Amino acid sequence: MAENYSTVYKLLNIVLLSLTILLSVLLILLYFTETAAITQVDTIVHTQFLYYTLTQSTTTVKFTTSTSTITSVTTQTAVVPVPTTTTIISSSVAIITSTSTVLTDIIHPPYYTGEFGNFGTSCGSHTLISNTVFGAQRIIIRDRVHLVKVWIYGAKVSGTSGSLRVSIMNDAGGVPGSEIAHIDVDHLSLPGSDNFVLFDFSPGLTLDPGTYYLVVKVVPSTSDINFRWCLTPDSIEGTQLVSSDSGLTWADSMLDAIYLIDGDITP
Repeated sequence: MAENYSTVYKLLNIVLLSLTILLSVLLILLYFTETAAITQVDTIVHTQFLYYTLTQSTTTVKFTTSTSTITSVTTQTAVVPVPTTTTIISSSVAIITSTSTVLTDIIHPPYYTGEFGNFGTSCGSHTLISNTVFGAQRIIIRDRVHLVKVWIYGAKVSGTSGSLRVSIMNDAGGVPGSEIAHIDVDHLSLPGSDNFVLFDFSPGLTLDPGTYYLVVKVVPSTSDINFRWCLTPDSIEGTQLVSSDSGLTWADSMLDAIYLIDGDITP
């Protein structure tokens, strides 16, 4: 019986020794397998990248460039598969630029050239302008106007000397005030029958919104001109004022003189 126990004991020792040797061999193989895999990865990375750092832990292999970490490969074991593609990692940086466009919504052009006034051509009634009788058409400017030309409609009835003057004047409490500008037309250039007479203020003058007057009179005061300035019923803003004492006092005719204004209008 003792001999049998001795035999069993010896067999167990042999088995344990065999298992120990086998385990040692497996550990050695595992060590060399891990080392070979990491070495192979390291060799491939060296052929693909410059300026990198390779770090390794028991579960991670990390490739890091000089500026940032490109990627991190995490596995369950320390054995890293050998890459099978030529390019391991590729990256690009896109620089995005933009251009801002300023759009201006212009409802009207900066200015437009136009004419306004009383466009009638019927001379049913008139004011006879003389060396003592002045006519003043009140005009209302709603937008800034660069006035260039003025026409009045009428005819020279008589006269052999002097000129007809059109003055642009400010408002002074409902009557003509100070003069802004004037243009004279010699009596020889005045029509003998009703027509538009041009008074050219070129290069022009700018009138801000407000009330103004076109004052028509004869110059000099010794002139013998009589000029018929035609009127129509009141149909536009402003009416014609008449002075019979060379501009000292004014009365409203309640009618509109016929006139045109040409210029650049800024809305």
